[in-house]
Amino acid sequence: MKGGSRDKWFLSKWLWCMAGVILYYLVAYAFVAVFCLAVQVLVSFDIRVIEYQDLLSPVSECTLIDTVKVMILPVISSMAAVSVQLVAALVTSAFMGVLFMAVLYISSAYYCTPFLTGNFSMLARSGIFRADGIDVMQAVLISTGIMILSLAAGIWIFRRQDIMERK
Repeated sequence: MKGGSRDKWFLSKWLWCMAGVILYYLVAYAFVAVFCLAVQVLVSFDIRVIEYQDLLSPVSECTLIDTVKVMILPVISSMAAVSVQLVAALVTSAFMGVLFMAVLYISSAYYCTPFLTGNFSMLARSGIFRADGIDVMQAVLISTGIMILSLAAGIWIFRRQDIMERK
């Protein structure tokens, strides 16, 4: 490879994917902010208990830290998912990586467990909004662990893979 070491190449690919996820959420949050300004809607970062408990309503009073957690957790869980998808695509193919993540996310819609990382992106599954929900800090730790393990596995696999023979 002309770019230098395989480790640097895979790390730069992984960082590019992480930057893409962060940029995606920044654009989404900016679009929401611009829309709220355009239609003159007051933007508040308070999470309040609402009258109807069957809607997305906090279990208890929420603090500013809870609001930050709610905004950051989908970003971190998406970064973990992209890391897994990158390694799955490296081992198999790009299509199989996407298919693997689709199955993971579809499974997450039906089963509420920390082993299915798609649950971390659904606020309705969070411990802030459900008494038996997934703890936000646990989700952050699991997602961070998944990112680190995926990066290490990707570098290890990429070092041993013959990229010239691959179709």
